[in-house]
Amino acid sequence: AQNISKPERHAGGWRYQPLSKDSDLSVSAWQLLALRAAKNSGCDVPAENIKKAVAYIKLCRDQSQRGFAYQPGGGSTPTRTGTGILALEICGEHHAPESIVAADFLLEKPLDEGEYYFYYGVYYCTVGMFKMGGKYWDKTRDNVVTLLLGMQNPDGSWQAKKGSERNSGKVYATSMSVLALAVEYQFLPIYQR
Repeated sequence: AQNISKPERHAGGWRYQPLSKDSDLSVSAWQLLALRAAKNSGCDVPAENIKKAVAYIKLCRDQSQRGFAYQPGGGSTPTRTGTGILALEICGEHHAPESIVAADFLLEKPLDEGEYYFYYGVYYCTVGMFKMGGKYWDKTRDNVVTLLLGMQNPDGSWQAKKGSERNSGKVYATSMSVLALAVEYQFLPIYQR
């Protein structure tokens, strides 16, 4: 799906349908997480494919060159910015200049519960900023812990209330929240720095 012929601005990424002629940051980042897990398990993941994916992720920087957009030329949000940072980090682009600028942007405009895809964003922002470390992780951890614990239901679950996430149920919101809260414990290999 990554290697089908696409216009230059979409080359190297993925989309929801395998034969799509365009790409987006969201699906591309999920595919990169899967490829990273495959590589960690000993599978041969061609470096050329990772290189093409990195080039696509970098094309997704917004026009201000601070955050990341859903597709090249679009606007950034905290969720998209966290997604771009994590995608670059798991591809071996540790502390790339694009990630540092984007992480600074997230410190200025952190994820909040008004974000349309909050639970998706809390996962990506938390893991991405954890991989950045230092002040990026310290400030993100404080923000995310405060937000999530304040949103937790009495039964221990979380429930999405906005956007398309509101139809995903408690299992989705709770899973994403627990993954975000547990990232610093590095239980999963993908969370290791």
